Amino acid sequence: MRMTHLLLSAVIAITLAGCAYHPARIEPVPGIIIDDDVWYGHDHDDWEHRKEWEKDRKEWEKDRREWEKEQHKEWRERQKERRKWEKERRKKN
Repeated sequence: MRMTHLLLSAVIAITLAGCAYHPARIEPVPGIIIDDDVWYGHDHDDWEHRKEWEKDRKEWEKDRREWEKEQHKEWRERQKERRKWEKERRKKN
């Protein structure tokens, strides 16, 4: 009986130790690369995309400013209506 418990404990310990082990996932990188014939095309594409991004950002900023102006106008109108309502309420009392 004691041997069964010892064997079972050993199997559990080995199983748990196996679950905890994760080998390194590092890919080997060559020290010297000689003409790999790879062109990623980032130089030109990034410049073109940057122009588009700036244009989109400026449009977004313009839309945001217009939206803020509209919100401010609505807020001012609500303030005026509230003040008018308060004056009428005071007159009634």
